[in-house]
Formats: sequence, C-alpha cells, structure tokens
Amino acid sequence: MVPLLKPDKYASKGTNRFSSNMAFILERQLLDNAEIGIKITYKYANDPKIYTFLDIKLIVCEALDSIQAMPMIRKLFLELMSSSNLPCNCPIKGNILYSMSDFILTEDTLPAYTPIISFNYTVGFYESKALIGRMVVQGSTLPKKQPPLRKVNRKSNTKE
Repeated sequence: MVPLLKPDKYASKGTNRFSSNMAFILERQLLDNAEIGIKITYKYANDPKIYTFLDIKLIVCEALDSIQAMPMIRKLFLELMSSSNLPCNCPIKGNILYSMSDFILTEDTLPAYTPIISFNYTVGFYESKALIGRMVVQGSTLPKKQPPLRKVNRKSNTKE
C-alpha cells in the first residue's frame, strides 16, 4: 500500500532558529473522521532523558473548527496560514501540493530565553485508528551569535 502522505522532494530544512519550510501531498481526500496526532519531545544537551512537551490526538475537522476559541493556538495558526496554503477547514483535499515557506516563529511565540534543546516534532494522520501518514521534524535551538567583544585598555581607557 502506498502511504497517503508523500513528502515533496523539494522540502527543505529551516535555516535558522525561527524559520521553517516544508511541502507534502495527500494522495486522496482525508475522511471526515480523520485524526491528527501531534507529539513534541525535547532533550537538553547534557541530559540523556527525553521529555514530552505535548502528546495529543484530535479529529482534524473538529480541531480546525475550534481553533478560534484557543487564543495561543489561534495566533500560531494565523501565522502558519500567512506563510502556507495548508487547509483551514474541511474537507482536506488530496492531490494538492501543500506547502509552507519561511514560517517564522517570532520571539512572542518562541522567546529569547528558550533553552538550548534538541527536539522532535511528529505529526501523524490516522483514519479508522490506523496510521496512514507521518511527518517528522527534528532540530535544535541554537544560541544567538554574540557580537565580538572589544578589549578595553584599562590604563588608558581606550578601546583596541
């Protein structure tokens, strides 16, 4: 059986801490009772333990209908919609190249004090409780580059 979810061969990795790109095709329309499972795990650099941040499964159409009632998720969803052609209501049609370009998480969403971590973001699509497709994103947050420090000569109080 050919998987329902096919990653596009031109999908690319994000280029920095706040940017992401992707593309995929559904071979057919999702059923009305299709579910989406989202699992986000992370790991600190010096800790072998993997922590689960989110592990949830929702009916796709119900989730899309209720996004307006969840302010934090609504804000993220609106950002996602502004940089993609992902569907925002049902039915979720097949044979369409869905893509997202330069999806940027601002410091409002991912603050500057976000710890340096490795993460795994997995999205699974289910029909009749059976997994029909999966997308996995792995990455890490990186520290911002600091500007070079300038030496100060204490004796003369001048910069070198």
